[in-house]
Amino acid sequence: MKEKHPIEQLVNDTLDSLDGLSRAKANPFLFTRVEARLRQGGKNAWERVIGYISRPTVALAMLCMIILANGVVMYLQSASNDTTTEQSQLALTEEYSLTVSSFYDDENPEP
Repeated sequence: MKEKHPIEQLVNDTLDSLDGLSRAKANPFLFTRVEARLRQGGKNAWERVIGYISRPTVALAMLCMIILANGVVMYLQSASNDTTTEQSQLALTEEYSLTVSSFYDDENPEP
């Protein structure tokens, strides 16, 4: 069996190493910072909203959404613009009875 003497000696050495310890000291300005924070109190709703929106991830996500929304609106507007242009050209052609005259003789394909 192992002797208890070396283990007891190690325990006593460990306990003796704690003799020179003193109590930890806090930063002298810690109390004033805590007091200032308590006086500030809770932020109102607008300050919380602005604080949330000003986070980089939220701001970047909002910017991407705005750019995406602009792209969708531009795409839809150009698609509706094309159909509107075709409809207005057809209406103009029907209104003024514009026909395209052809120099080709459809009945006689030979020269």
